[in-house]
Amino acid sequence: MACEELTDLSPNAPGIFTGFSLDGCKQEITGTDDLDYDRFDDVCERVLADEFAPTFFFDPSECNGSNWDNTASRIGGEYYYLTTFLPLTFDQRILVVYLPAYYKDCGMFGHRGDSEFIGVDLAFEPATNHWVTQRVFFSSHCGYNGLDYYCGWRENDVLYTQKARGAPKVYVSEAKHGNYPTVAICNEAYIFSPEHCDASTVPYRFPTASIRDNIGSRSYQMPWGERCPQARRSMPGLVDPDARECLWDTDSGGPGFRGWVYDWALSGSSTRYGNLLYTYFGL
Repeated sequence: MACEELTDLSPNAPGIFTGFSLDGCKQEITGTDDLDYDRFDDVCERVLADEFAPTFFFDPSECNGSNWDNTASRIGGEYYYLTTFLPLTFDQRILVVYLPAYYKDCGMFGHRGDSEFIGVDLAFEPATNHWVTQRVFFSSHCGYNGLDYYCGWRENDVLYTQKARGAPKVYVSEAKHGNYPTVAICNEAYIFSPEHCDASTVPYRFPTASIRDNIGSRSYQMPWGERCPQARRSMPGLVDPDARECLWDTDSGGPGFRGWVYDWALSGSSTRYGNLLYTYFGL
């Protein structure tokens, strides 16, 4: 990352000051400070992912508590992210995608693996030296043939954790894990069965502390580890320790995202993240 000496020109303005600009994060030479070869500095990727990490609001009692990871105080999953240029913006906007990679959906049509996600569209504002959220993508059972009305970008009804147009709040529906900007919008949704967020009151900020949680790019997948990682959490009954998930792979006729279990055929599986990242973001 280029050395910069930026100052916060307007501390009370919307967005978040990070100390670096868009131009300061662009990489002309890839491979050293840009291990995923997307022309965006790896340190910038992690810092932006951390600063704009959404706070999820969970219901820990869902599925009679069997989905709750007591050690991490969250719904069971692996929690990865990626940061890159938003396609079709001429390298002027940045996209951060948060992938909770849940182990299980236990709604009406429960299944192993649950590939919900959040996308945050960022722009750098030179007048303030702040990075500012432009819009937020809330996945809510995306791809269910016309039943995914609530899946998509939102701007005006997004709530933020601290600063306006900073890190967003996300309300996660009980058992089904659809993502919504408010409890009211969640409770009005009906995808096969009603969505419920009244009990989604336990906050959890998406973890981005390790650069190894970054899944890289389609060309250079998981550059800090194995391309198809094993589960890093231990939740007996939900995770097979030796199972792997290839997060960038597409279905290609095979099983979908299984949530790190082998026995996917007994309970179905969710759309692979590789398909979703291409369909909704062009990655």
